[in-house]
Amino acid sequence: MVSISSTTGPGQPRPTVVNPEQRTQSVPVKEMNIPPTPISAFILMGQTGVGKSSFIKLLDGKDLHGQEPEVSEEPESCTQIPTIYMTKLKNKPILLLDTPGFDDSARQNIDILADIVSNLHLFTLRSQEIKVRGVIFLYSIGENRFSGSQAKTLEILKGLCGEEGMGHVIVGTTMWDQNSKEFPKQIAREKRFRDKYWKGVHKAVRLFEDDESAASQILLDLLDLPPVLLLVQKEMMQPPHTLENTTVGKATMPNGYREIEELKRRADAQAEAYERELKRRKADFEEKEKDMRKIAKDLLLKTEEENRRLDRERLEREAESERQYEQVRQEFNDQMKKIADDADKREVLKREEEASQRREAARNQREEREKHDREDEERRQQDFEAETQKQKEKSEVVIAQLVEELERLETALSKMTATPDLTRFEVTINAVVEAFGFHPIFIKAVNKSEKVIRETIIIITDQIRMFGGGI
Repeated sequence: MVSISSTTGPGQPRPTVVNPEQRTQSVPVKEMNIPPTPISAFILMGQTGVGKSSFIKLLDGKDLHGQEPEVSEEPESCTQIPTIYMTKLKNKPILLLDTPGFDDSARQNIDILADIVSNLHLFTLRSQEIKVRGVIFLYSIGENRFSGSQAKTLEILKGLCGEEGMGHVIVGTTMWDQNSKEFPKQIAREKRFRDKYWKGVHKAVRLFEDDESAASQILLDLLDLPPVLLLVQKEMMQPPHTLENTTVGKATMPNGYREIEELKRRADAQAEAYERELKRRKADFEEKEKDMRKIAKDLLLKTEEENRRLDRERLEREAESERQYEQVRQEFNDQMKKIADDADKREVLKREEEASQRREAARNQREEREKHDREDEERRQQDFEAETQKQKEKSEVVIAQLVEELERLETALSKMTATPDLTRFEVTINAVVEAFGFHPIFIKAVNKSEKVIRETIIIITDQIRMFGGGI
């Protein structure tokens, strides 16, 4: 897109016309593929949030990338720079130049105005292909008063169009609320604004929400009018072809310069105030720094003394802790020794108890054995006494027989001669010996002499007494 040159007077800043190609991804007008049939172009203006993007969507407008405009309920504008949208109405190609809203900043207004004028100048250069048919100015009827930014926008609109061009302007009022008590007030407001601010426009139209027919009718009404060259288009065709030499530029840009100068003056005054404040604060800082250094030095000395005191206390605590540790360790060792001694004692007592239990068990076993031995002894004694009784009874029979035999022996002995016949006696002695278990050696002694026989009788008699308890 071509840029717009400008010349300024001495001491005045040179206005920069921002190239729209640097601020948008839309295709510039000179790069558009214009169809053979002339395109009817419409400029869409209005403050931020009045519904310009919604108006384009109602007409099914698409940018040169085929995208619809963004519609947001936020107060920030979705349109930052002039953007071209294409649509058709009754098979006729339509170009809509969507413009950002003018606000209270003169510097930004100049940038926006420069972009709009750049596009209009290109429309003029391609007037055989692009015919400007009019301007659609949208206004929110919901606003209670005609604000300063609205007045500035209207002033720019009149400067752009001129008296002839204003006859190709249609004011579309938006944000109507038909179902509330505000509606009569909005109607009265519309009449007041039309009589006071919108004189000379082609007409004013109410645009209710999503009213596609009303939007289309606005274009049809402007299409019924012949193409128009707006005032700024005519002025830009005259040398030196600069914005500041146009009516709208003269009305807008000096205000921008004055605002810039005022801002610069305020900035310089504020900078001087900041510098004075900086010097004052620097002096205060230096004074406070001296005080802080003195305080820091005193604090350092106090800190060192406090650190020394803390070190002494720490050493004392460490010594006390060491002493307590040794004491606790000694007590622990004593307790462990006591526990070990108690464990040894318990072990000794346990062993003594186990030994006592073993002795008790041995004693019980011994008593049990002794009991069994006594019982065995008693049984043996009983058996012996029984056997003895039997032997005694048997012996009594034998003794009785021996006594009788002894009596016979005594009788026989008294009748014996020097060579007595000992055969019978020997038989008797043998019987006695066999009965009482005497050895046969006694038989020989009996055969030797009577003395021996008598001694034998005495022995037998003693044996009988011993065995039998007496004859």
